[in-house]
Amino acid sequence: MKRLYTIIMALATLVVSANNIEAQTGEETALVVSLAEGSSMTALQFNLSLPEGVTLTTSGDTYGTTLGTATDGHTLDVETLSNGDHLFILYNREQKAFKSGELLRIPLTAGSTATEANGKLYSVRTATADAVSHTCAEVSFSVIVPIKQCVTPTISFANGKVKVTCATEGAKCVTSIVMAENQTSEDGEIDVSPAFTVSTYATAEGYEDSEVVTATFSWPKTAGDLNEDGHIDISDVTTLVNIILGK
Repeated sequence: MKRLYTIIMALATLVVSANNIEAQTGEETALVVSLAEGSSMTALQFNLSLPEGVTLTTSGDTYGTTLGTATDGHTLDVETLSNGDHLFILYNREQKAFKSGELLRIPLTAGSTATEANGKLYSVRTATADAVSHTCAEVSFSVIVPIKQCVTPTISFANGKVKVTCATEGAKCVTSIVMAENQTSEDGEIDVSPAFTVSTYATAEGYEDSEVVTATFSWPKTAGDLNEDGHIDISDVTTLVNIILGK
């Protein structure tokens, strides 16, 4: 009876846990499976279910999984189940018990479809050197994939053209232009040079929209000074030709 009581107490202190994960799209991270307390357990078995878009990073017999400090000469076997989940079996041929701490570090990658979701270790079972087995509760963990934001676009104006660019690959800039209205003055002078305000933001699949950026520009104040260099010469003619030709 005393021996049975000891085994029950050991099982009660066996707490298997898995860390929550935060990773950017395409970034490699790791799921760490740990043991809160040392015990007489020598083997651990569980099925790993990952959220949509999150995959094991590498292939091979153990999928790149490394053993932690809580193991002591243990061996790891990994199998792919028919439902796509993976079975992990950690055992010791010499029946050495686990220590407390990190058992496994499983490399994972968050794909482009990954979002905030939960994964789990289920069908969790342990065994002692005396072949006493125990079924543990499911272990849940969260995977958070923050959505990147598009880089704020830049706006420039030269040779009669507005140019909007964004450093985010594949981004499109949604741009609007509003002409200035109702110009007033209190010093007796009114600037009649046409002015306009450009507003734009970037958008791309898999990204949050960028911040909106605005800029105000004016056409040349001196009639004929199309390139706004303060002089009227042949270079303004070149600028006019480029405008007409759409360059």
